[in-house]
Amino acid sequence: MHENRQRTNENVDRISTHVYSSKDNKSMHKSLNGEFILYQILLEQIFNKNQALTFYKNSLLEYFQPDDKTDKQIMIEFDKEYKSKKAIHWYTRETCIYKILNQALRTQCIDDIIPFGSFIRDLNKQLHKEHKLFIKQQKTSNREVYRGQFISKDEVNRLKSCQQGLISMKSFLSTSTNRKKALEFATSRSPPNDELTSILLEIDVNLNYLTKPYADIKRLRDHPLRTSIFNKYFKNRNK
Repeated sequence: MHENRQRTNENVDRISTHVYSSKDNKSMHKSLNGEFILYQILLEQIFNKNQALTFYKNSLLEYFQPDDKTDKQIMIEFDKEYKSKKAIHWYTRETCIYKILNQALRTQCIDDIIPFGSFIRDLNKQLHKEHKLFIKQQKTSNREVYRGQFISKDEVNRLKSCQQGLISMKSFLSTSTNRKKALEFATSRSPPNDELTSILLEIDVNLNYLTKPYADIKRLRDHPLRTSIFNKYFKNRNK
């Protein structure tokens, strides 16, 4: 029987990162690399289409058991109506599904990631499919996208000190091609606590060097601002 897990909906769109710099000492490198590798092994097992997801036996409702009536209804709808071809649509809906999954990926909470195994696999598969279509339609190999969000002040300081360092996103990353809207999203609300601050991420995407799927999701999305989504590594230019 799964442990009853209560969740509170935090109306905050956040991500978390692994940041690697040549300035890090050996002990920090060892700790970060070990954490990163274990996390990647878990995701690779989920993404592997030949790996049976035998651990996913219960519905999300049985696992998380939310107190909120709206959240409970959303999970009932998900359990009854979800189809693999609607993975991106469900991910971009502003519901508890998106919030709980992102929180689980951001905090690398394996206990909460595992119930989403089938959904994460479907999402990754659909992204790969959309990625292939997107690449065929592009006339240029470069694209700039933006994301406005909250981030911890500690993480901001680490990013600033990590010029030319490698950044790995812990979760799927939704972005927009509209810089103005992304900036408005970042500045339209005050951070919910003193530990967070607003930032605007500017990401230069080189389609020739992508190792993870990147896709334009306008035709599949449920959220009006999210126009592209991917999960990959970035080089920190630190302008």
